[in-house]
Amino acid sequence: MTTRPFFLCALATLSLTWGCIDSLPWPDVNPDDTVGGVEGGADMGLADPIAMPEPVPPEDCASYTRGACIASVACTLWKDEAPDVYRCVPADGPCEVGLAQDDREGCDARPQCFFRDAMCYCACRGFGRTEVMDGEEAEECLCACADGSPPYCFEDGLVTIG
Repeated sequence: MTTRPFFLCALATLSLTWGCIDSLPWPDVNPDDTVGGVEGGADMGLADPIAMPEPVPPEDCASYTRGACIASVACTLWKDEAPDVYRCVPADGPCEVGLAQDDREGCDARPQCFFRDAMCYCACRGFGRTEVMDGEEAEECLCACADGSPPYCFEDGLVTIG
């Protein structure tokens, strides 16, 4: 730690008085260090930001099955208006990018992000599709409820439940 001069002024009963504190502790900062793009951040205790991968071009997400889309950290599965149809689109925003769609723990760890459980979503083969039919990765099973929203992480205030 080094010290830097610090000036403190106070206003007391309409007269201005200057006081000086000569040496307050100041963190040692190496201007060549960077943390999260902030110069000199290494010794300031700044946390690394969440790693955000490059966005995936829309045609790549559209080629994923439902299971591959939910597992992707660059794509998000959304329910389409048509029955049993889902759209796999590029992830967008701090609650989607860099996070698998069903990662509740990862979602809850992000500030202002909230996890919403699936609502009548069935991951079994044949109970929905993107532009690509489910493959061998989807289990052959039956669901009591299907054609609903998959689980997802959303930013506070950006989702309407209905």
